[in-house]
Amino acid sequence: MQRLARLPAFFWSALVGAMTSPLAAQDITRDNYFDYLPPPGRLVSQTRATARLHLFGDRNSPSFSDLAPADGIDDTRAARLLQIAERFSPIIRPNNFSVPRDPRAVLGPQQRLMSDLWVNGRRVNSDTILLEQRAAETGLTQQSDNSAQREKSDLLLARLLSSHGPRSFAPLVEPAEADSDRVLFFDFPGSEPKTWRASYQRLDPRSGSRVFAHPFLSESPTAAGDARYQLVVQFWFFYPFNDGANAHEGDWEGVNVVATTRERAAKARTADQAMLSAADIQSVLSPDYPVDSLVVAAAFYFIHQHVLTLDYLALGSPEPAPTGTVADAHYAWEDVDYARRAIRGRLSTAGGKLATHPLVYVGGDNKGAAELLAFWPRFGKSLRRNSGASFPFPGIWQTVAGFAVTEGVQGEVVPRLHADTSLAWHELIADDAYLTYRASEIVVLPDWEELLGQLETNADFRREWGWFVLPIRWGFPVSKSPAAGFVKHTNVGNIAPMGLAYHAAWNRIGATTEHFEYRVRVLRTPVSPNTPWAVVKNGWGFLNVPLAVWGLMPGFNVGLIQLMPWVSGGMHLVGAPPRRTFTPDRLPRRFTTEGQGIFREFGGRDFAGVLSRADTVLAASRGVRENQIGPRFWFNLHFGDHFSLENTYSWSTSDIAYDASNASGTWPVTGSLEMRQLTGGIRYDVLEIGSEDAHIYARGGYGWLWYRASDERINGQPSGISHEREGYFPTILPSRHWMPNTLYAGAGLEAFSPRRYWLFGLLGYGVRVEYSGFAHRLHYDDTRRRGDVTSLRGDLATSLVFGW
Repeated sequence: MQRLARLPAFFWSALVGAMTSPLAAQDITRDNYFDYLPPPGRLVSQTRATARLHLFGDRNSPSFSDLAPADGIDDTRAARLLQIAERFSPIIRPNNFSVPRDPRAVLGPQQRLMSDLWVNGRRVNSDTILLEQRAAETGLTQQSDNSAQREKSDLLLARLLSSHGPRSFAPLVEPAEADSDRVLFFDFPGSEPKTWRASYQRLDPRSGSRVFAHPFLSESPTAAGDARYQLVVQFWFFYPFNDGANAHEGDWEGVNVVATTRERAAKARTADQAMLSAADIQSVLSPDYPVDSLVVAAAFYFIHQHVLTLDYLALGSPEPAPTGTVADAHYAWEDVDYARRAIRGRLSTAGGKLATHPLVYVGGDNKGAAELLAFWPRFGKSLRRNSGASFPFPGIWQTVAGFAVTEGVQGEVVPRLHADTSLAWHELIADDAYLTYRASEIVVLPDWEELLGQLETNADFRREWGWFVLPIRWGFPVSKSPAAGFVKHTNVGNIAPMGLAYHAAWNRIGATTEHFEYRVRVLRTPVSPNTPWAVVKNGWGFLNVPLAVWGLMPGFNVGLIQLMPWVSGGMHLVGAPPRRTFTPDRLPRRFTTEGQGIFREFGGRDFAGVLSRADTVLAASRGVRENQIGPRFWFNLHFGDHFSLENTYSWSTSDIAYDASNASGTWPVTGSLEMRQLTGGIRYDVLEIGSEDAHIYARGGYGWLWYRASDERINGQPSGISHEREGYFPTILPSRHWMPNTLYAGAGLEAFSPRRYWLFGLLGYGVRVEYSGFAHRLHYDDTRRRGDVTSLRGDLATSLVFGW
């Protein structure tokens, strides 16, 4: 699977394009969703450190009180944890209208929990269970309920907690007569992107937005001494839907903030060196400890299937961040110090008032093959702009989910602030697109273990908190998806998520079994050679087709992408810095290879047919073309260590001739042939020789040929005929000349300098030798009475190459 994951991004995009045809899509109903549903996840337990240090209060203490409200947390401790949560609450910049919401508020004062029983893959029974919540938490008015219905719901809920709750006994043996499963879910308004948008886009993004905060303690098994704990606040964001490349109802995303004290941070250079002792934890949890003495040690951003780590202490250090090893530094394309500059800017702005509030850029504009499927442009009203992922910086984020999904994220690295820096932190930002969260907009969540006692004995508590411990899917279980049904019971990005305590990241800091580490590399430009989909625009519909074709044509890559690292520097000088590209993969050994050399041609005698042919000629010999040497330029854009897109431009002048004859005799017709050729294609390094710096490669692609005859002579005398140019080059705007008139294939050997021998550490060099065969479609006008022919020729080329 790791090898598959490393295939070029455009390969996955093409695969998605194939799967996202209308024929591939499946209809998902209440009676067949089980066929697509993977097995449910498992509850994630409380950490041993949380339990041992009584993060949510010591139940054995006489002072423990869980009354206002009853939520499994000691009331005094709950107030303190809420203070800490507000201290580190995120500042969110939505990409579109979708913002974090309280799902209970979306469902209403009485949430209808759907319970479907499936036996041998068939739905045989369905129940509806009414849950409740305190009106104070959402501002909703509590509605009365029929006592009989309430009693029935209490009974069903108690049975579910007994059979599917944390203390249920799951038998290891399944009876042969029946394979039964129960699916629990909340069904939110709408059923697919169009109706989801209609349901939520009218809501005010600044009204009713709410986040959940779950504190926990993590203990390092390798730390020496007493300082071995990390105080983590998990901020969870619920979105009623995700309309990304693969849409699904309901979405839980979030960020983790690791907190430490100023004293610990002052002595540390990294977050791992700023861990807390048990005594520190007790001090921090005390109401008397000044909450503004806490700072961010690190932040973890969950981006779909990835998690990205920002070590605030390392990045905030005044010492320059390391630029990486010689083997992986790419000075022309990579902005190795971007994250450090961004974090230092955020820590210092407004005297540090925003330093403890991580910026989160939510969702992004989908960029990829799926955008080619929507025919009519939508522009600002386009779909696939509410993916819910939590990004740390604006820009182009590549391969953030399955099938190389890429997203474009809007916003500023450091938001614009009001001139009056005396304002409170939540009033400082001058841009209304950013959302801040005060204590009244934060819900503190305990571990589910803190709720068990009251869940088993208190019916009101059970209706209010049953959602937290049951294996509930937060949305209709399966949404219509182009790839649905390719493999049964498999999540292809269209499955509603389980509850928070079932989330793989619950009580965990970084990478999990479901979240791979996103080792970010920052490129200076918004258009990079990592993917040809960089030029695709979200919502442009059929207008994306010429953009995608243009992005793959020779000339565009040469003229624009090759120059992007240098153009971006000029944009900084004029005060318009470009957006960055973020990629999780190891960068190729080089992005660009430029070469110049010579080639010697063989064959191509059919080109003699461009010479004139008089009507009196009865017969003519096949033409001849003298082999010649010409110059050629190469340009390669590397998508990895083995794969690259290739462009060449070459020209030559050669002698052509044929013998014409009639009843009077035979005479030679001679002339010169001027040729210009532009090609574009792919190159793949198929074999390493001795080391990774010498490769045998294969190449192939298409091209455009322009040619013209000149200095024509008949029997040694100038003919006086002026020939026009034939063949063609591609035009800038779409036309029939976009179709190539040449195909080629070949192989070669390239030896390139190891990184340690690059000139000034910036410029690599090497040599290349290759053989190529070409097939040209030649068009002769009617006066030559020959018709169109396909001419075959070959050439042997060698060049000196430079790479960076």
